[in-house]
Amino acid sequence: MSALLLKRHFSDVELITDDVGMEILIEKMELPYANSGLFVSVPDFSPKLGFIAKAVAIQSQKEPFIYVEHSNLLFQPDSEFFNKEVLVQRTQFHSNKIAQELLGLVKLHFKNIGFLNETNYDDGFYGFNLGILGGTNSGVLRKFSHYLIQMVKDNAELINKHIEYLHADYELCLSIIFEQLLFKLFMQNENVVPETFEKNEQQSLLDNLYHFPDLVTSVQLSRDTKQNLEGAERLAFILRRHYPEFYFRILKLIKCGAI
Repeated sequence: MSALLLKRHFSDVELITDDVGMEILIEKMELPYANSGLFVSVPDFSPKLGFIAKAVAIQSQKEPFIYVEHSNLLFQPDSEFFNKEVLVQRTQFHSNKIAQELLGLVKLHFKNIGFLNETNYDDGFYGFNLGILGGTNSGVLRKFSHYLIQMVKDNAELINKHIEYLHADYELCLSIIFEQLLFKLFMQNENVVPETFEKNEQQSLLDNLYHFPDLVTSVQLSRDTKQNLEGAERLAFILRRHYPEFYFRILKLIKCGAI
């Protein structure tokens, strides 16, 4: 549904995915992307490091762009999307004890972590949620992507050794540190002030989309929402209402065991 909504608003929508995504989304579901690129997992990186795929996608951008994660349903995009120097989804505060614990471990055991060495957030920290990311300054975004990838490469052996055994909450917090917090610190160093698409931390809720669809700008689906039966049923209802052709196509593929 994220792809279909983007196609409603923008003519040139590209998909960056892996070979499994290409098979399901392009070959079987026939989603109407203008172009699709194959993101091949680099051996240095665990497939659980999803934010690396984002960094690789951003590195290829030479013009103003907007990157939208698949968990974002964009119903009413900002008309000034492509006039922002750097646009992020929203500012987000993290007081999660796991995130603080993991940040301490990163500072203790990781090498060449730059700005993260200078941080001390006993009461939590702010970062930028990058579910939506882009703007006119593609140069600084490519520079950040290179910086992030190099940092993970420098610590790939340690990350890959432990990430397979990490609880899902720790995986999420690793993304928060290497993506949200690091991005904020990097932009501060570059003297760039990102603008936010969502003006406060409270995101539009799936409940609002279900009951008041015309009032919703965007919805970012949480992990819990996607795994919850009630959330899945509401998403199915919304997909059927907006895109019945694809709703029934999915049902057909599931019934014949194709996905």
